[in-house]
Amino acid sequence: MVLDYHHYIANKEGLDLEDYLMRIFQSWSKRNLRPIVHLSSPKSKKEIRSHADFVDIDFVLPVLKLAKQFNQDFDCIIEAKQKNLAMFRLIEELTAIRGIRRINSSTIQW
Repeated sequence: MVLDYHHYIANKEGLDLEDYLMRIFQSWSKRNLRPIVHLSSPKSKKEIRSHADFVDIDFVLPVLKLAKQFNQDFDCIIEAKQKNLAMFRLIEELTAIRGIRRINSSTIQW
């Protein structure tokens, strides 16, 4: 299973994110693989299902903070119109947060 956070927010229908994320991470551990999380943010409040050009850090920070509690490495796939530029911008914004450091151009450690 893969968590697509943007679509979770748009369609959550009562699913608790903590339980959902735990189940997703467990589904990967059974195969000894690193979980994948899709990150994106809505184009606007009106167009909540459409992907924005970039990823809004304020939108995705709650899921990243929650995932940190599981002490589980995971990979993120950025779904944004500006593709790699969106990833680089998100990395810059995340590494500005105390306690998060850049490992390389596309990897952080928190």
